[in-house]
Amino acid sequence: MIRLSRITIENFKNVQYGQIDLSAEEGRPSILGLYGQNGSGKTSLIEAVELLKALLSGRAMLPAYADYIHVDSPYACVVYEFTITDDGVTDKVSYEVCFSQVRESGEQNPGVDVFKETISVALGKADGSFSRYSCWIDTSSEIQPFGPAGRASRLLGKNKALKTEIEYKMQFARFRGLSSVFCDDFQRVLELRKDLAPGEDEAPENRVVRLIRRLSLFGKQGLFVISKAEIGEISLPSGVIIPMDKSVTLPLSREPQLERVIENMNLVLQEIVPGLSIGYRVLGRELMADTEEGLTLQLISEKNEKAIPLKYESQGIKKIISVLHLLIRVYNQDSITVAIDELDAGIFEYLLGELLRILSDKGRGQLIFTSHNLRPLETINKEFVAFTTTNPMQRYLRMSGVKSAANLRDFYYRDLQLGGQKENLYEPTNNYDIALAFRQAGENSLSAKPSGD
Repeated sequence: MIRLSRITIENFKNVQYGQIDLSAEEGRPSILGLYGQNGSGKTSLIEAVELLKALLSGRAMLPAYADYIHVDSPYACVVYEFTITDDGVTDKVSYEVCFSQVRESGEQNPGVDVFKETISVALGKADGSFSRYSCWIDTSSEIQPFGPAGRASRLLGKNKALKTEIEYKMQFARFRGLSSVFCDDFQRVLELRKDLAPGEDEAPENRVVRLIRRLSLFGKQGLFVISKAEIGEISLPSGVIIPMDKSVTLPLSREPQLERVIENMNLVLQEIVPGLSIGYRVLGRELMADTEEGLTLQLISEKNEKAIPLKYESQGIKKIISVLHLLIRVYNQDSITVAIDELDAGIFEYLLGELLRILSDKGRGQLIFTSHNLRPLETINKEFVAFTTTNPMQRYLRMSGVKSAANLRDFYYRDLQLGGQKENLYEPTNNYDIALAFRQAGENSLSAKPSGD
């Protein structure tokens, strides 16, 4: 089981510093709903998870991340902490990534330089305790680009030529916005060592190799992010994307996977929206670039025995469908983390509250979401909720002073108006000033002369 236990953000968009704890008691669901004022760092958290997904999967960071660096800083850093449990033993892994802007000669648009990555590990013991954190990889040194002396040979073996080749490829990867640790070249080297059998006296480096490999697999198959821009698609477990707004060609070998996903979604969908189900229509067949036969298909919705393309459904229905298959996995699987920005967008608030109540009671995976709708504050435990603040140096906090029987929604409203937390939760607005601004804007528009007069 792999879980994100903490995220620390520094100089990322409007978050100069923010740390949020995601850990949960053993056997409890891991859910975090993040609430707060517009522009206070909610989406930044989801984008930090999206960054993690790209890096662990061996994909290049989007060029847009060069513009996500805080205007007063030359770089941004994010630290991700994990707990990884296997055969009853839990290890802790800390992965830090720092990046800056880089411009090629003559290029106007900046790229991304991943100038620092560290992997530190606290190995678990049979009695439940942990060793001290030890740094195994640190790519920030030009003299020792792999990390602490001696650790490279322990991870890679004694082949000096291989070590030199890997260090060169790690340096090359960073300027392409890739993770030096999770890029394909480095992962292929670790793949050669995966057959080392674990044992009671297993060398620490072997365990570290397996932990890094598992994080790579987690990024590809266990971590999912739905941003506002990605609403309107279904992600298959294999990573294949099925859009709702247009037809797509799917490898024939993936059709059974799509059928299973749709079948499972319909089981839940018909309980949420009675009479509604989804399916797909095959529009044709064609040979794909890899010579595999493909099916060109389009997603459809069916209600009252009538089928229409899914792209013509309401935004609320499309939002429910786009998140439903992932919520099903959160409910049933341990090693899955799903991050959703604006989960409440387009979803009836009572339904939203009930869905989150079910997941917070019996879900097995990890869910991170942002929302403006306060209904969930009345249905889930306060331990599953965090808030943004007006302080860019301390962006995230958990409510203090909330009694177990208190209504968190009412408590939050009171603190917005009266304060009472370590940091302010809301930048006050004045209704009189807002009304005056509306009136002045209207007067200006009425007094403006038509163009050409």
